[in-house]
Amino acid sequence: MKKYLMTGIAAVAMCAAFTSCSHDVEPVTQEQIDQLEAEKAFQNYEKAFIATFGQPAANQDWGFGGSAFTRTADPRGNMWASEGWNIPPVIKEAQMDIVRRYFQQNTPIGYNDPEWTDFWIQQVYKGGTKTTDGSKTTEIYTIGNGDEVVGGDHMDHLCSKAEDGTEDHINDFNWSTNNDWEGRMLMRESSTFTFGFINSNATAIHYDKAALVNWRVIAQWAVDKGLEESVEKSVLNDGWDRSYMGFDWEQLIGNDVYLKENVVYGQWVPADQRQEGKEYTQDGVEIISYNFKTFQFEGKTYKFLIANANQYAYDTTEPTYHGIKKFDDVKEVTDDVKRDLLSKGYLPYSDTLKDWIKLSTGADGYYSDWIVTLTEATKGENPYPNATSLRVMAEDLSATEASDFDFNDVVLDFVANEDGTAATIYLQAAGGTLPLRINENDAWEVHKLFGVATNVMVNTGATAKGLNGEENKPTVTVGTVTGDFSEANFCESVNKVKIEVQKNGVWMELTAKKGEACCKFACVPAYEYKWVPELENIDGYYTFSDWVKGFTTKLTKKINW
Repeated sequence: MKKYLMTGIAAVAMCAAFTSCSHDVEPVTQEQIDQLEAEKAFQNYEKAFIATFGQPAANQDWGFGGSAFTRTADPRGNMWASEGWNIPPVIKEAQMDIVRRYFQQNTPIGYNDPEWTDFWIQQVYKGGTKTTDGSKTTEIYTIGNGDEVVGGDHMDHLCSKAEDGTEDHINDFNWSTNNDWEGRMLMRESSTFTFGFINSNATAIHYDKAALVNWRVIAQWAVDKGLEESVEKSVLNDGWDRSYMGFDWEQLIGNDVYLKENVVYGQWVPADQRQEGKEYTQDGVEIISYNFKTFQFEGKTYKFLIANANQYAYDTTEPTYHGIKKFDDVKEVTDDVKRDLLSKGYLPYSDTLKDWIKLSTGADGYYSDWIVTLTEATKGENPYPNATSLRVMAEDLSATEASDFDFNDVVLDFVANEDGTAATIYLQAAGGTLPLRINENDAWEVHKLFGVATNVMVNTGATAKGLNGEENKPTVTVGTVTGDFSEANFCESVNKVKIEVQKNGVWMELTAKKGEACCKFACVPAYEYKWVPELENIDGYYTFSDWVKGFTTKLTKKINW
């Protein structure tokens, strides 16, 4: 906490109060007394602020320190907010924990298409990293050569497929390399018809190993297990109506290989098999269109791969040949041998029919090898679609306890003009009952602008709490301030516009100094951040405490509201 020493102003004011002070002391001016009042008011406010949210990080600039458009280094993610998308917060550890346990202990079957074209995907869990807490799967699989592999280590390239068969790789979304805006990815004009993953150990795409479960189902399970008190109080009930999708790792190449000329990554195409004019690389990686062979036996046609991509997918538990049978001479493969092998589920994997394998799925029925969350993507209504804008929310120095910190005592939108030489101010709400003015202009006192008495709160839900307020009043255009409101200096210039509250007849500025308790903060963009209802702690709606202490680089919503 910042320490305050008795300043000369404070000493002078005290001397003025006692007759025992020297007669040589200079008379105390009204300006000095006003400044002392402001210092005392801020000290009380700061004490309550830190008790509620913690000590601000030294580099916390409250949203006024940089460009209005600079949110993250990711070239895709930095446009989400400016394009108007409602951005879901990052999944919390407590949410991840319950979801992981559910998929490790249950075997949900089926995938119901939510029929979204715009949706968010976020990482939740990578299989093999935590299989405690009653997990019924180790997420470790034994493949045909006897090696044990973690299925999640071989799951890459999340894919979606539309009803017409169109496949869409989810923008390089995989566990090992996905760093897009803290594990989040926005898919636009895509499809949720079905989802799959590529098994990098067999270069195979699987669309039949996904399970999608709504958060309410998982929350009810957690309640039944005694992990949570109720569905409504569940950590999964964050207002975003999330669904969680788990995948069961599969070693075997799927039927898609046989149904079409399926392009699969990572396999070399021999020169004598390459077709003239056909491209055999993609993103610098050679590709192959898997071909299959057939043979007839006793009236049936059997298909088999001539590639050995399934070489580690055989069932070693089969007692006769332990999943694989090799013959030195094709003459040994008599009709009786073929009949026996086929009856046990074996197929050849060479042209000569000398090499046979009993394929095994590898999947264990638990969809915890890779878990993500799906959320429908929606847009907020942007009233300033083609302009640099900033929403400023402020407290009027009256807050003394947690519920007072709603930061709705005044809500202002600043919108730059086209050439950046001025900004227009729009008044959205006034949740305070003290005089509050903008830019030292008495005509810009917020209650006057709304046409209400000073003790009336406007557009903050006060009436719902039985307080003196008015709701649904239209936005008021306050006026225009000039200065350098270019994109590079927009935030700093907005911070220079004074917002003042009058306490005990003294006008006191609401500040946002770097590393100190803030009386105001800025949000980007204006339409994305709503103001909190009357007498509701802002921490219930935004990650404010974490942002204050520097644990997060930006302020994000906790709930979709």
